[in-house]
Amino acid sequence: KYLWLNRKVKLLAGGEDFIYAEFAAINAGSINAVNIDDRRMSLDLRDARDGLHRDLPVDKYSLDTFPGMAPDRAGMERPFGFGAIAGAAPTCIDTTNRVFEFHDGRSKSISVTQNGAALTANVDYFEDFQRSRITLARGLTYENSDTILVNFTGCVNLANEVNVTGAEVFLYICREWLGCRLADMDLDAIYATKYAKPTALSLYLGTILGSEEIIRTIEQSSQASTMQDTEGRLGIRAEQAAPVSGAPYVWNLHVFDFAAAQEQDQLYSAIHVYYNRSPGNDIYALSRTPRPTMTWRHGVNKVLDLYVALAGASDAAALGIAIAGMM
Repeated sequence: KYLWLNRKVKLLAGGEDFIYAEFAAINAGSINAVNIDDRRMSLDLRDARDGLHRDLPVDKYSLDTFPGMAPDRAGMERPFGFGAIAGAAPTCIDTTNRVFEFHDGRSKSISVTQNGAALTANVDYFEDFQRSRITLARGLTYENSDTILVNFTGCVNLANEVNVTGAEVFLYICREWLGCRLADMDLDAIYATKYAKPTALSLYLGTILGSEEIIRTIEQSSQASTMQDTEGRLGIRAEQAAPVSGAPYVWNLHVFDFAAAQEQDQLYSAIHVYYNRSPGNDIYALSRTPRPTMTWRHGVNKVLDLYVALAGASDAAALGIAIAGMM
């Protein structure tokens, strides 16, 4: 009775005279429920993304792992950064030796400030790129009230390459934290999006967020959408200006019950893109894209706010203009 539950099903479409090899896959899903009576059997399918979410970042500080840290830091999240991060507040994991951690993984391009003044590597502090830690030099004057901030580039692989595009960050999150295998991922779509949308993201996970919210931020920042392909694999796909080669063409007379709708609630007089978040004080830069014609023509006077993982002003402005063009 329960053998079919959670099994993957692929839906095929074809003509009455088709042989099996000529059928085309149109959808796939895992069986969520089965209903059988004397006349029919029905399957309730679920998307591969259903139930895949969890809170991130995953790891937390503990006194068992870091016995030299202040007890009040135990239970705090170990932060994780993708791309170039500016102004991250590190956690002191060894109060005696003044060791600070700012990222739960490998990193590169580290620079440090103390109370706004730049420190010198290998003089004022020493770097550990493998574990993303800094150790303050014994000769450096430091008080607990001082503010130490770190600029760095995070999520670096063994080849010293950075996972920085939206597609790469999406793949990393799914593989490392959401339990997906490579066989579960639509790698063709992911890598096509990587090269179609090469904008570098700046995403710092310092406090608990749901993975669905993080992935939504990646989608908005990259102008791409997560999807499930016809084989049931997960991917992320950029908006396409033209159909992909080999896409089936459907004549107008074959499209039934087409409908379109517009609502006043879908109109905005301005788009505000909040970008370049500073983890140390949770402050964003703001890029505004005004749309005065929406006010003149439709009497609309409301703003669409977007919080994205972008660092550059030009990238944020381009995103606002692109979204305005789709409305």
